[in-house]
Amino acid sequence: MAVRTEEELTNRLDGDIAWRKHELANLSAVLGSVQDSQQAMLVRGAICMLYAHWEGFIKTAASLYLEFVGRRGIKYQNLNRNFWAIGLKSLLNSAGQAKRTSIHLEIINTILSYSNNSFKTPAPDTIDTSSNLNSHVLTEILTAIGFDETDYMKHRVMLDERLLRNRNSIAHGDQLSVATDAYIELHDIVIGLMDRFKNDIQDAAATKGYRVS
Repeated sequence: MAVRTEEELTNRLDGDIAWRKHELANLSAVLGSVQDSQQAMLVRGAICMLYAHWEGFIKTAASLYLEFVGRRGIKYQNLNRNFWAIGLKSLLNSAGQAKRTSIHLEIINTILSYSNNSFKTPAPDTIDTSSNLNSHVLTEILTAIGFDETDYMKHRVMLDERLLRNRNSIAHGDQLSVATDAYIELHDIVIGLMDRFKNDIQDAAATKGYRVS
């Protein structure tokens, strides 16, 4: 389903976060109903599931936002510079590999001429989590879509160590022990960040935060 309007964007975001929250809530309910001897195993599985939904939502939501902006037919001259960086990524990459001044000049002229071109929805793999969504990768994604990372980075240690590092440890077969209370706290923080990301996208769409002010 295409994302052409704010309503369609909101509906897609709401639908994507809803099923993720539902799965995680069910998992937490099961976790709270089992005996202590079984909780360690379930917590390990829950951490992996929590990370999967965190990564999946960030990638999906950011991609939906780029599609929304891309379908507006806005010229680059009216968009914030992060959209230039996305639209001209392949050209900029080739500039870094070229050594001849004539090629650099050609690339510069091409970039300058883009001002009157319209930004198009980028390729699906533009938002790349590298299957390892640490704070550095998250910052790159936020920068790509033009969002400030300050409030997200307040949780940098939690994301890098308590979520990602523990998930990687479990995925590699380590017998990691995480207290149920610690998982519940982690769950609540991650859900809060997902809600924050969704709200930031909806606010940017509503206020036309993608446009040059």
